Amino acid sequence: MTPTLFTPETWAEFTQQLKNSWENDNAGTDSPIFVVQSKNIVWGLDPASDSVEITNIVDVDQESKYKSVEEFFESLRAAEKHTLNGLAIDEEDELFLDVKASTQISILSDWDERSVHICHGKYFWEDINCHLTRSAAEAFIKRKAHDFSELRVFVKSLYWCDEFKSLLNAIISGEVGLTNTKDDNILNVLGPIDATTHSETESTPVGKTAKKSKSKEIKVENWTRYHNGKPVESAPLSELIEKLKKTKTADAANTLIEETKDWATEDQNSFLDELHKHLVVIAGHSKENISIGEKIKQAKDLTTLDALEIDISEADERIQEALMDLIKKRRKELEVEANFLLESPQ
Repeated sequence: MTPTLFTPETWAEFTQQLKNSWENDNAGTDSPIFVVQSKNIVWGLDPASDSVEITNIVDVDQESKYKSVEEFFESLRAAEKHTLNGLAIDEEDELFLDVKASTQISILSDWDERSVHICHGKYFWEDINCHLTRSAAEAFIKRKAHDFSELRVFVKSLYWCDEFKSLLNAIISGEVGLTNTKDDNILNVLGPIDATTHSETESTPVGKTAKKSKSKEIKVENWTRYHNGKPVESAPLSELIEKLKKTKTADAANTLIEETKDWATEDQNSFLDELHKHLVVIAGHSKENISIGEKIKQAKDLTTLDALEIDISEADERIQEALMDLIKKRRKELEVEANFLLESPQ
């Protein structure tokens, strides 16, 4: 089954629903997960030792089932009711419906005139499905309610599941976002590309020539806007990219996707490429940042730091400030180490 891939619009909607679910629908639970549960009954309990919530009376002779002692009693003929009332009076000097429930069960169990089985049970909630957002859980209930007697949404916690918690927090904060499979520098959140989805080779018996592989054609929409017979330049794309470069947070950057909803597919993809590169810079995970940052942390002397400052001046201006902070921190560490060596006895 081919998975349904996100579009910029559905991804933006999903991240907003995820954020709302974690902040407003969490039922006071940290790192919530929304579990759909079905209400079921476990039978065969002993009322003397178990907590019983429901009792069913099965009349084997009449092939009938009753949900309560009262319902069963009302189904009896007058003579049968008279018999049960007499047995109840002998036990507690009360009519059958007025004696204790345990006495009623005892009388019915010993009654010889009818073959009656009494079943005791209690309710329990069984997990059916789980969802990342409450809206998705409620949509599942609406779609599958006809298959179950009763469904509800129960909020559980992923607090002790670091992998799930970290991933969902990263999605909410914008560190993980929708990306294009053409971008080699960013992890593709949709998963690795399976080569088998692009080509299929038919198997052949030994000794026969294999047939050529069949490549599946991928339909790509390329739209060009025209005005008076001439193609229109993508000025909105350039303007939005400039606007993107000025954003300082992942949330601010992701909100710009909304402005591309009426664009041509080619322009949307171009903007997404720029968006994901910018998100990497914001998150501080660009290759340039990592390599220079590691060199700063491993610098052995002040001369090396001076040389790295030159490298920083040539780096992306959006990460220069963070790298200079690392320079200052490492410089202080080296100065402290130097003073310690000078003061130590030889």
